[in-house]
Amino acid sequence: MKKLLLILTVLIVITFVAGCGSSATTPAQTAPTAEPTIAATTTATTTTPAITSAANTRPATPTMVTTTTTPASTVSKIKTGGTLREITVAVPASVGWPAELTGANGETPQVCFDPFLRGDVNGNVYPWLATSYKLADNNLSITFTLRNDVRFHDGSRFNAEVAKWNLDAQISARQQPYWDSVEVVDPYTVKINFKEWRNTMFSSFIDGVSTWMVSKEAFDKNGIDWIRKNPVGTGPFKFVSFARDTSFVAVKNTDWWNKDGGPYVDKYEILYVSDPTTQLAMARVGDGDFVTLEPGKMAADLANIGMTLATGIVSVFGLVPDTANANSIWSDPKFRQAVEHSINRESIAKNLGYGFLGAPNQLPPRDNANYDKNYVGRKYDPAKAKELLAQSGYNAATKVKIIVSPLAPNRDAILAVQAYMAAIGINVQLDFPEWAKYVTYLNGTWESGAALFQVFPALGGANYNATLAFYFDPLQTRLGSWDKKGRWTDLYNFSTRTPQADPSLIRKCLDFIQDNALIIPVHESGRSYAYAPYVKDGQWLQRSMSSWKNIEKIWLDK
Repeated sequence: MKKLLLILTVLIVITFVAGCGSSATTPAQTAPTAEPTIAATTTATTTTPAITSAANTRPATPTMVTTTTTPASTVSKIKTGGTLREITVAVPASVGWPAELTGANGETPQVCFDPFLRGDVNGNVYPWLATSYKLADNNLSITFTLRNDVRFHDGSRFNAEVAKWNLDAQISARQQPYWDSVEVVDPYTVKINFKEWRNTMFSSFIDGVSTWMVSKEAFDKNGIDWIRKNPVGTGPFKFVSFARDTSFVAVKNTDWWNKDGGPYVDKYEILYVSDPTTQLAMARVGDGDFVTLEPGKMAADLANIGMTLATGIVSVFGLVPDTANANSIWSDPKFRQAVEHSINRESIAKNLGYGFLGAPNQLPPRDNANYDKNYVGRKYDPAKAKELLAQSGYNAATKVKIIVSPLAPNRDAILAVQAYMAAIGINVQLDFPEWAKYVTYLNGTWESGAALFQVFPALGGANYNATLAFYFDPLQTRLGSWDKKGRWTDLYNFSTRTPQADPSLIRKCLDFIQDNALIIPVHESGRSYAYAPYVKDGQWLQRSMSSWKNIEKIWLDK
């Protein structure tokens, strides 16, 4: 299955966003009182699906492309040198230790590391630190042959012993709950043994943070606290500095093992700017060469000043209620249903989406293979919401909080949610923590009576099990206040244990979540890159994940 575990994105390259206008103000949100007719919500099935034993059927594996040669016609045009500056809002808490680099923490230092395999949006898989791989006949191990010409940024050698040490760290950190052990087969061959087969396994290796390699020599010399702040990898750029809330700086790795062109710029800087007005002003005067952001008003504004946009709708923002705690009001299904009926997603999309975003009623984005266009879900219906709220355990003294991800692209969206909930009688407190604090909730638990406002990207493309595995696997600590027991565990295991992903089993998982309002979708999300005309060969949104960038291929025509 060629497109296994690769993000399905829609690439829209435009130089002007039609109909967005040039207004610098965000339309005001009000909670409408109209009561549209609500369609009946589907109910979750309780039938246990039949599955094929993974032990008796061999899963399909991606075919690797063995050449990455830069076309000769483009080489002569490339200019080298200069500093490439990115403006972004995502500030990482850590930049150097892959076992801790999830979410925005991984976006910043990606240029300092290489994965075992690279993947692109078309389903192609490329050898990177690994030159080949072989899945065992019983599906319980995978063996990688590694490059023998790679050095870390500190000059130390990359080999199977160092790879094992890095992979063991992933197991110790519980980032890979289905990995059992790692063996060194020979100096440049490493074998990973699985506890059991899961059809999400390849997501660990194709552009996976879990195969980003760190210099063991640097770790032994300096310790983990130093490594967290000083990435020492094998990638196309070498780390220089990281100033929290300010900047990240890396320079060209002239000894990079990949001789297929690049890096072309001498320096790569990331500027962390949280205020959209400041971002726009910096881009306007040329203080940033490209901006990484969510599709919406800011993307439209950047297009209006002459920047080019590459945009993909690849994710959905939604509320993650505290359902693991029986004392939480969110554990009451009628309360969750009331909340979902109270939110006018169409209005949010219309007023805050600026033509980019739609109104989701399910977790997969509308361009994903697992999106069900016939799914009805719960529509905006304040009267129904009030009826369900009266039947729930909510009263005026009940504590209700929404903890907002710092990655949320537009604060007005969650303010609209707060207003809609208030319109049916729910008093909501909003909490806007810094990223480091929010990560403790994302990777652990949060207080009773609270819900997270969290993004859910389609990590596996057609195999949405990759997203389910990342966030909802019962063995993961991630989203620990979301109830992963009982029926969910059965459905999840049925879906992930088959040799290849089965869309019908994935759909049963998604229907269970949506029918029971266990995640409440609010608005679509995605990734936009707005870049200046002189920024060339960005290959935007062409990697297997929309947040991964081929910075080494970019050159500046100025």
